[in-house]
Amino acid sequence: MPFPRARLHPPVLTSPGQRAETEQRLLAARAAAPHPYDLRVGPQESYEISLSTVSRKNLFDALIYIRLDGAEKEVGLVVDTGNDCLVLPCGTPVPEAGYVLEEKDDREPFSWSQADRYRGAIHIGAVGGGVFTIDDCVFWVCTDPDHSNANFGAGCHVAWRQTQSGADILPPLACAPDYPFAEFAYASAEAVLSSTSDVKLNGDSILRLSSQPPAGYALFDILKDAYWMALRPKSLRIGGTLTEWPSNEDTPPIAMIDTGGGAMFLSDRSGALAQIVPGQAAENPDWTLEDGSASCRSMSDPITLELGTDGSQETFAYTLDTSGLPAAVRGLTLTDCRVAKYMYGSAGLNIGGVSALVLSILVDYASRRVGLKTR
Repeated sequence: MPFPRARLHPPVLTSPGQRAETEQRLLAARAAAPHPYDLRVGPQESYEISLSTVSRKNLFDALIYIRLDGAEKEVGLVVDTGNDCLVLPCGTPVPEAGYVLEEKDDREPFSWSQADRYRGAIHIGAVGGGVFTIDDCVFWVCTDPDHSNANFGAGCHVAWRQTQSGADILPPLACAPDYPFAEFAYASAEAVLSSTSDVKLNGDSILRLSSQPPAGYALFDILKDAYWMALRPKSLRIGGTLTEWPSNEDTPPIAMIDTGGGAMFLSDRSGALAQIVPGQAAENPDWTLEDGSASCRSMSDPITLELGTDGSQETFAYTLDTSGLPAAVRGLTLTDCRVAKYMYGSAGLNIGGVSALVLSILVDYASRRVGLKTR
């Protein structure tokens, strides 16, 4: 399989050698602990889907594995809340029976690579041997070997985007209306993260799909005016200091909900944070040296972020504090830039994949909401 990448954060693997070696390790791990696809198991109230995480230099991504009807092999895809569609890699065989070729020589909406658009069933092996089947799923199969992607879009929007021909672009989990609730329950930061250049794999994270709303979540409407799945940042503390950000931003900032990546990062266009002296300065990550980022600094101070949404006074606050973790994975907590490349021109911040390791994150695809819960 071509090793996939997500959109909202830097790639975990940066060289062909790393990608090739990691692909082989992932394939070996799946073969050693096979996940049976037993279609005889009846419908369940919820399904737990095993996710494989890949980490390097305090970044991580999660992979999910699917099959089409009659396929002998699984297809590994990165779980990406910065994408809202299902894209399968070049060469994925699609059976004629049961699948409709809706548009040939289309462009897949993730990166606009050449692809064919299909509609049909996908199957995801569940923990315990059952199968979660999405009977009527829209997906793209790449046709250009030089621009092949493998992405399980999990982003949710208030209004679905549309293709050039007017068809709705739907994330795969929005094509399963009987199970609209998706919980991202990752393993601990200690289990998932590698702080070095060595690649670490872990298979203990779970995507839980439910027919009923799980308890304990603070639920917020997804922002209507944001291109990405996002909430509204209300306040930010660095250590014990309440900053002026984001109240002094000219454009209402967003808080991207990312279920991979690393530390929080933000674009501080007004320079409000420049006067804050962090107690624990940290080395900038490699991506800050790339074109598109400017005036970046990093820190390991505890960061308290308060989130909400438009039209509501309800908020949810949590603290990202890695000081209690083993020294090897403490890492940084925030990278503050005047311009952060991976904000793609948006004002605001990305809550960072590390937040997904200290929180449980819920996406309600029916009501277009995000839920947050401390562990």
